[in-house]
Amino acid sequence: MSMAISTGRAGIFPSVRGPRVARTLVIWFLSALAFLCVPAFVHSDFLPALLAQAAIAAVFALSYNMLFGQTGLLSFGHAVFMGLGGFATVHGMRAIGAHDLFVPLPAVPIAGAFGGLLAGVLFGWLATRRAGTAFAMITLGFAELVAATASVFPSIFGGEQGVSVDRTTLPPFIGLDFGPPVQVYYLTIAWSFACILGIYGLTRTPLGRLANATRDNAERVAFNGFDPTRIRFLMYALSSLFAGVAGALYAINYEIVTSQSLGVHASGMVLVMTVVGGAGQFVGPAIGAVLITVLQVVVGFYTDAWLLYLGLIFMMTVLSAPEGICGLIAKHRRAFAPRVLARTFPAAAILAIGALLIGTGSIVLVELSWRIAGLTDDKTLHMASLVLHPSQLRSWAFGTVLTLCGLLLIRHFRSVIASRFAAPAMGEKGAAR
Repeated sequence: MSMAISTGRAGIFPSVRGPRVARTLVIWFLSALAFLCVPAFVHSDFLPALLAQAAIAAVFALSYNMLFGQTGLLSFGHAVFMGLGGFATVHGMRAIGAHDLFVPLPAVPIAGAFGGLLAGVLFGWLATRRAGTAFAMITLGFAELVAATASVFPSIFGGEQGVSVDRTTLPPFIGLDFGPPVQVYYLTIAWSFACILGIYGLTRTPLGRLANATRDNAERVAFNGFDPTRIRFLMYALSSLFAGVAGALYAINYEIVTSQSLGVHASGMVLVMTVVGGAGQFVGPAIGAVLITVLQVVVGFYTDAWLLYLGLIFMMTVLSAPEGICGLIAKHRRAFAPRVLARTFPAAAILAIGALLIGTGSIVLVELSWRIAGLTDDKTLHMASLVLHPSQLRSWAFGTVLTLCGLLLIRHFRSVIASRFAAPAMGEKGAAR
């Protein structure tokens, strides 16, 4: 009996052949080229550092999506593999410098990959025997176990201070000592895109298709002669390998790894990245990783309440767009057709205004709440020419009115867009008949 491997939900890892393969590869090539050209046009170290951090987060999120989106395994301990990959990297770099080994820095992420893979094989052999809630609880137990172990062995994990290293002590590579940040940036981008292409290629292999089938119906997979436990184990181990590479790149960039990278907080953050970006599209977790990284770095520069904003974004995504940002775009892709866009553009512009009102009102309410809780020294909120104070009722009324007006606009014109969006489709069906 031959097995027809289902890809499950529409749009998740769709089959690509011929021109679509070429188009996908061209998009990735142009994206990599854009990242590589940034230092040539930007004479500041801030943007390359931000992009390098986003690229590392994208690899980490895509490795997590190999479990969550492709295999249907909810893990609460995926950061363990990134952290262990980072510790394997810094100890490997120390050993290379101490023994004068001729191992250049571009080869060091292999140590992180090996560390993540070894931990993934060990933990995966136990965790993947179960699925669903049991698997999630097992991974949570592993995360707590490793985090507790880190405090017991300070010689390996460095205690609260972590383990630091100097990357310039390694042998030069084609004249590069990787002291300047721009050299490390190019190294990070090269490894990140290599991992992204590797993960993308894995989704097109028989193992990737079997992982989709196991996610959708494990009993059917077993009935057709495949072992779901083995499939889950292989995906778990491979996802751990790529997470280890992300940990290695993190260690190379920041030259320090602490036990905080092993905790549940980091595992929860990658889950948020995946859900916000959209696990249903391959690029979704990468988009979510970039968005959360920018939110953490850029918004965190202006306000300490960025975690509250992150919580609101996550809540709104789960309630209004559970398919994530990329899933929402893919769902309304036909709306960008010229005929449909002409019908929906006025209402869509009003929807954008409503979203802007909601965003502005939410910022006012969040910042006022942050100040009334005494979590910041600045007791007044300055927005353009407005000065708002949490003790004034009009300040709260201002934020509330903006939010409610935005909600009313979206609620009214969303139905208008839906009716105009469906009109061309009905006409096409009538013509087909």
